[in-house]
Amino acid sequence: MKTRHSFSQGLNLFLNLTVMLSVMVSFLSVSPVSAATTPNPTSVTIAGSLQSELGCAGDWDPACAASHLGYDAGDDVWQGSWTLPDGAYEYKAALNNSWDENYGIHATPGGDNIPLNLVSDGVVKFYYDHKSSWVTDNHSSIIATVPGSFQSELGCGGDWDPGCLRSWLQDVDGDGIYTFSTTVLPPGSYEGKVTINESWDENYGAGGVLNGANIPFTVSVANSDVVFAYDSLTHVLTIQVTALGPSLDNNVEWDGLRHDSRDLLYRTPGGAVPAGTPVTLRFRTFHNDVNSVKVRVYDLNAGAQHFETMTLAASDVSCYQEGLENDRCDFWAVTLPNTAPDNLWYRFTVTDGTKTVYYADNTAALDGGLGSPSDDLIDNSYALMVYDPGFTTPKWAQTAVIYQIFPDRFRNGRSDNDARTGDVRYDDPVLRLPWNTLPEGYCRGYSDAVTNCPWRFGPPPAWGVGQPETPRGRDYMGGDLKGVDQNLDYLVSLGVNTLYFNPIFDSGSNHGYDTQDYYKIDPYFGTQKDWENLVKHANRLGVRIILDGVYNHMSSDSPFFDRYHHYKTLGACESVNSPYRSWFTFHDGAAGSGTCDGTNGANSATYDGWFGFDTIPVLNKSNPQVQTYFLTNKNSVARYWLVNGSGGWRLDVMGDSSFPDGYWESFREVVKSTKSDTLIIGELWQKDSTLLRFLRGDRADSTMNYRLRDAVLGLLTPGEFDSKGFADSGRQLSVSEFANRLSSIQEDYPQTVLYSLMNLLDSHDTVRLLWALTPGEANQADKEFNPANLAIGKQQQKIASLIQFTLPGAPTIYYGDEVGMTGNDDPDDRRTYPWADKGGKPDLNMFSHYQALAGLRRQYPVLTNGDLKVLLADDAAETVAYGRKTTDQAALVVINRSSAARTISIPVAGYLPDGVTLNSIYDVGNGGTLSTVVSNGLVHVQIAPHCAWLLATRTVDLKPPAAPAGLAVTEGDGQLSLAWTASAGAAGYNVYRSPLSGGGWVKANSTLLSGIAFVDNGLMNTRQYFYVVTALDGAGNESAYSNEASGVPHFSIGWANLQWPPTLTHIISTVNRTDNAYGQVWIDGVTGQPGATPGLLAQLGYGPAGSNPAGDPAGNARWTWVDAAFNVDAGNNDEFRASLLPEAVGNFDYVFRYSATNGRDWQYADLNGPITTGTLPPNPGKLTVQSSGDITSPDVPANLRVDSASPAGIQLTWDAVAGDPTLYGYEVLRGDANGGPYTLLARLTTNGYLDQAVTEGTAYFYVVRALDMSFNRSGNSAEVSATAELRTVTLNFNVTVPATTDATGRSVYIAGFLDRLDGGLPQWNPGGVVLTRVDATHWSITLTGKESVQIEYKYALGSWDYVEKDSTCGEIGNRQLTLSYGATGVMTINDTVGNWRGVAPCPN
Repeated sequence: MKTRHSFSQGLNLFLNLTVMLSVMVSFLSVSPVSAATTPNPTSVTIAGSLQSELGCAGDWDPACAASHLGYDAGDDVWQGSWTLPDGAYEYKAALNNSWDENYGIHATPGGDNIPLNLVSDGVVKFYYDHKSSWVTDNHSSIIATVPGSFQSELGCGGDWDPGCLRSWLQDVDGDGIYTFSTTVLPPGSYEGKVTINESWDENYGAGGVLNGANIPFTVSVANSDVVFAYDSLTHVLTIQVTALGPSLDNNVEWDGLRHDSRDLLYRTPGGAVPAGTPVTLRFRTFHNDVNSVKVRVYDLNAGAQHFETMTLAASDVSCYQEGLENDRCDFWAVTLPNTAPDNLWYRFTVTDGTKTVYYADNTAALDGGLGSPSDDLIDNSYALMVYDPGFTTPKWAQTAVIYQIFPDRFRNGRSDNDARTGDVRYDDPVLRLPWNTLPEGYCRGYSDAVTNCPWRFGPPPAWGVGQPETPRGRDYMGGDLKGVDQNLDYLVSLGVNTLYFNPIFDSGSNHGYDTQDYYKIDPYFGTQKDWENLVKHANRLGVRIILDGVYNHMSSDSPFFDRYHHYKTLGACESVNSPYRSWFTFHDGAAGSGTCDGTNGANSATYDGWFGFDTIPVLNKSNPQVQTYFLTNKNSVARYWLVNGSGGWRLDVMGDSSFPDGYWESFREVVKSTKSDTLIIGELWQKDSTLLRFLRGDRADSTMNYRLRDAVLGLLTPGEFDSKGFADSGRQLSVSEFANRLSSIQEDYPQTVLYSLMNLLDSHDTVRLLWALTPGEANQADKEFNPANLAIGKQQQKIASLIQFTLPGAPTIYYGDEVGMTGNDDPDDRRTYPWADKGGKPDLNMFSHYQALAGLRRQYPVLTNGDLKVLLADDAAETVAYGRKTTDQAALVVINRSSAARTISIPVAGYLPDGVTLNSIYDVGNGGTLSTVVSNGLVHVQIAPHCAWLLATRTVDLKPPAAPAGLAVTEGDGQLSLAWTASAGAAGYNVYRSPLSGGGWVKANSTLLSGIAFVDNGLMNTRQYFYVVTALDGAGNESAYSNEASGVPHFSIGWANLQWPPTLTHIISTVNRTDNAYGQVWIDGVTGQPGATPGLLAQLGYGPAGSNPAGDPAGNARWTWVDAAFNVDAGNNDEFRASLLPEAVGNFDYVFRYSATNGRDWQYADLNGPITTGTLPPNPGKLTVQSSGDITSPDVPANLRVDSASPAGIQLTWDAVAGDPTLYGYEVLRGDANGGPYTLLARLTTNGYLDQAVTEGTAYFYVVRALDMSFNRSGNSAEVSATAELRTVTLNFNVTVPATTDATGRSVYIAGFLDRLDGGLPQWNPGGVVLTRVDATHWSITLTGKESVQIEYKYALGSWDYVEKDSTCGEIGNRQLTLSYGATGVMTINDTVGNWRGVAPCPN
């Protein structure tokens, strides 16, 4: 039954609840009180020289019952009172009628006697607390207690009870500081004060004031240590709350931080998403550990970053992590709208007071998944792909098996088109070599190149003296299109259905990337007729052809450029008046300083060559003539070869920054309109904005999947390898790192791209796969002529290719890999195919391996169109497994990288139902066959060392039933009832619950449900729960999730009111609040329990007189609401209190409102009780706000200025208003346009403000106004504006170089993505940006760029033949740098070069 009562006037006398308090923040040192370690006594005797006066037969008798203390269970203290005559006495406490355990002064066991001096007869009360072993009396000590609103939580009979000794302050060490501590208070707001001698007669409040105000304190985290310390001299009580776990303490607990981009708990939905799909990002912290979490989002479309403040989505919930089962966590969330195709990069900033921690991907490889925290900003952002919803790729790519052919090295089909030694090319004539000759410069990268790589074909050029033999692109072996045509049957027998040719157009070098004529087959490769025959025969066999398009640059020995004057046309290099001059970029200089004609005459101009190579000048792709030639002409290069039989384009350096916006969009439109199923493949390497930008639907269809190569080599490499610029690469990966990199590929791309990827493991730009996987030094002795090493390498190649052929996408064989071709990097990777009839020795066993893999892809559709799921990555056992699945078939790939046989259990629960049988369909190294059955959600597999299995089912039912529909939730007290519509074919259902929307699902039912309803009991009231339901069929296949539904279990509010006072009169003030108002609420069987009702919210609000506070579910916008704190248990009711801070004079109404649904629904109440929904309050409280008499506005703040502006925030300061004693502070306002309108940002008492809610590149307009203590406001200050632009960072590069550097006669250069810095610097030009020599081993340069820009770079001696290497002459990855403004805007980078390529001791 609900009860009502008036607030006790007597109690109010002591509580002084309306007094403004100033809580001390420095706390006195207190001595800890240790509980006794002995059992609770059966008796406690006050034994001493006073016992005869107490009725004992004699003194110092521990067994005298007349001086026994009585145990008060309510106080948990032994106590007793006697009247004693004046005199000097001594005593101590004896336990259990014996001296065996006794306590004297300072609670010391067997300690000194306690003196008691009485100057007159009187009553003495003695106390003994066994928890502290303290014995005292009310004459020798002050008996101080802390009554307050928390005492019922301690076990007292009620709150504000000065006689309850459960909050007894004790001075065990006698220093005059009385202390008490507890850890049992639940989170909440409390008050207390000090009373003396268990009575209100003498009490002290805030500041030690007699009868002073209550002292408030807040417990934010359960089990916090609350220490009360009372100074008996000053009467000051201090209350210190220390959370025993994470708390708001200017420290961020790293173990609690977590984001996993591949877990729906943290990112919903996962993976790449079509435009128009909002994505919710979530971040985890320990409960109550941080103030805020922000996500920094870099928007590629906008070219700008912005910061989003995350809101608390779930508090005090499971941490969802093994090892943190006993901890509680908070989840923060923000939703990104993703209205248009875009590429986003995000990372997190976590703040707890003065401490800031950053969280991003845990590797520079940017493989997504879990991240890691750091004290310093490391910009390893997560990627989020937002793609065109209409994006599709050619269906044939999904089943393609691609064979890459380097035309000159596959097969010589006719000799009459062979190159001839001495043929003209550049200033370095052609060299014709016999088949099986190793390419010129093949050994330049060998470990023994200095001694075993001589120049074989004549004396070296001047630049090559003293160096190993170097490739020059001039050596031809005779391969041609006819040779390919003649061996189509061979390729088809291998399983190939798609050919990818390196460039076949007329060019100046054997590799073809220096095109001379885009409309002509290179004469060394054949004729147009040879091309037409190849197309005709390939079509007949169902083989498609992909051509290599070089649209970025062309040959300097071409008719368009004609540096060497080999053509009749007037080339761009020959004259400034050439019609092709604007096709390239020239730089005028002094006569003789260049190689081309310039405004200062012959040889007065230089030109831009790609990557610094002067043989391939970069085309000006912004030139309309160039675009017409390559793209838009009816007979453009892009169209011409499609019309003439090509099925796709592989586009060389597609991501080069010199391509203007719109170029590749136009290319796509042209080729798709010419042939709709054209496959567009980009040469795009590392995961970065360039790669991802090209694969969202308006440029490329696919990419050369070098990311897969990097992952597979990392898994299987016998040692370090050339990372090819990939971050965190060039080393052996753990199997979990390998799994992460596979999953990252899956996560980053649209599905249509994933299934069209050009899955290569080597190419003309890398070492051969076999070479990379064979142990030993980089030379032929170890890699080719050591049988043991070679056997290991071939076994590893078979595992690598098994991976390649069992992943989504098109496996791509680099010509000859199928017969065991090997070789180091370019040009050793371009050897001739080892045809047996040409004296070669093809490995037919390897051929059969590749043939079998291609056959399995045809035989088992699951390998081409099945899903992909990593199922196991065990770093300790070095085993990894992944699955592919369709609705009627499944396959598992199991790999053991270790040197020991393993028996492993692969978890497949939720992926494959129990009872499914998998049989081995291919084996690498195990021998024999394997059959295994899914049991208890596991697949058990035995696997030999360095081996792999491919397992598959026969046709089997893996098609789940349809997901249940119509899931709805009905709310109740501590429970939620679920109901849904049945799914056809369902044998049962599972219910999943989470505190978050979209992820974190945990099964709520213990056994399979047969019905279509479920009641979830034992839930926490006022907390929102989310649900989905799945259906299972008889085979155990589980459906997708149903629609999501949520509910808030809650009790029902039975009655509520505004209790008191009926009126409030207040003088307007920015400092002083109104008196407290009190409200009560009753919930049957709930509010009658001691203490605050968990989850019950109360607010006090005021608004215009005669208005309805409940104008909408969130309340009338004209009403202002403040949270109310629990005050006391009022009979069966909970009572709350709050005060107001009105900002205007006038007459207002005020009421309370209460919520049992965490603020979703409110019960409004006035003095009469609950207010009927939709009606005006019949009896609201009346608030009168009176003028203070001060109606003078303060002065307008002067000199508002912008101190700094960046995407991290705009810092404002202004001159403080001086000489105004009524000044309270300032209000900062912001507008989006000059002159406003303005929105209030902040009210503060200092003259500075940092606006962090800004977006890069956006302009903001600010004014500030002064505010006095009567809410009088000045006019607005003069407006200032600022744009959140990236600031300029100065980069001081200092590099230490080898002592051999000067002897080369070369300068040190820096090359990389320097075009991202200021000054129009070239990209990756090894001779473009020179450093300044400091001394023989030190060079330096100062550059500038914008903060947050990321660059990669290397040092070189003016040429890539002299690029930096490590101390052992090994290849190094690109150096990486993120520009950070820091405190000064200056970064100092100290680098060291170990060695130079081409300079002893390193070969070229």
